Amino acid sequence: MTFQRFLWAVVFAAILYQPGSTAPGAEPGDRADHSAQQLIRGNNEFALEFYKQLARQDGNIAISPLSVSIATAMVYAGAAAKTATEIATTAHFELPWEVLHNGFAALVDDLEARAGKGKATLLFANGVWLDSQCVPSSQCRMILSKFYRASVEKVDFEGDPAGASKRINSFISQQTHGKIPSVVAPEMFTEYTSAVLANSVYFLARWQDTFSPRRTGKEPFHLSGGGTVSAQMMHRSGFVRYFGDDSLQIVELPYQRMGLSMLVLLPSPDHNLPDLEAQLTPAVLSGWLEALANTEVNIALPRFQVSRHINLVPVLQSMGIQRAFDALNAELPGWCAGSVFVNRAEHDVWLEVTEGGTEAAASTTVHLTKSIAIAPEISFRADRPFMYLIRDTDRGTILFMGRVVDPTK
Repeated sequence: MTFQRFLWAVVFAAILYQPGSTAPGAEPGDRADHSAQQLIRGNNEFALEFYKQLARQDGNIAISPLSVSIATAMVYAGAAAKTATEIATTAHFELPWEVLHNGFAALVDDLEARAGKGKATLLFANGVWLDSQCVPSSQCRMILSKFYRASVEKVDFEGDPAGASKRINSFISQQTHGKIPSVVAPEMFTEYTSAVLANSVYFLARWQDTFSPRRTGKEPFHLSGGGTVSAQMMHRSGFVRYFGDDSLQIVELPYQRMGLSMLVLLPSPDHNLPDLEAQLTPAVLSGWLEALANTEVNIALPRFQVSRHINLVPVLQSMGIQRAFDALNAELPGWCAGSVFVNRAEHDVWLEVTEGGTEAAASTTVHLTKSIAIAPEISFRADRPFMYLIRDTDRGTILFMGRVVDPTK
């Protein structure tokens, strides 16, 4: 698929398409430009809304909204009527179906290609496993094959649940380089299980300017509820894109030659992370990004590793997708002949930040079941809870995002 098939499309990690910019290789014309901006804006809105739902919980967070969006788009390929409307509204799928799916395909192709040119790895994969009675419509099969390059396999969920589980887990483990070794278990499958679909994302990149391990040492990290833990704090100094005001500081840490970076959003000592999360909107984030400027900064950032398993059903239900999970009212005719609904939807993420860079992996699985300005010296010391976003700096796609409230857990 060539990038010329669609103007740059976007999602997850978090940043808005910059007004007036045009993606290289994009189709000319106001309509194509508007479609690209609409897709970018919608995916970023979903990313921030999705994060805010999870921010109500305690603890560290790591998510890949891009993975969730792609898996949701695959479910959407077989949805109809009110179910399709709810999915489109919640996920901010505002474009005609072929433009939308083609946009995701162009996004993935371009991200993988640019990562390949730098010293980085960024891989996406989609898989679909069906029982013998589940035959997707020709349109749904075309979308899965053409736009998502999804491998489709027949499995026996009822007769050989262990075999079906092994094949799905093997696929995800291989695609995520072993970081997410298991996403399903035999006991999840019954005689009513019709299909499982999955998306995976794997990311490995070095910082443009690495942290020296010799400068890493144990230092106190201040917890939000009071008290401290001992964290391995990394240090480096140099020019980075930076913004700071009375409420927060932001630094942008680029990865090597691939147009991706990590944003670290640190509340000021007299503010807290929940306040920052509450005010985070696309417009606010866009304003902060526009204010970033090259500044010399002394950076202290903890090494951390986050692993999270998230049940997406209550999250997506609270965001507005109801009918897809309703055994009596789900309208997913494109997926299987007969009535099916989504009875499980799960998101698994593993992410590690070290002196050399970042490694991250994510998977999203969905089960379908039959119904029935430069200062001379600035210090950025992330020794208290903070947010982070891994994003495409060229065009705004949010790949991963989360928060660290305790880097030792």
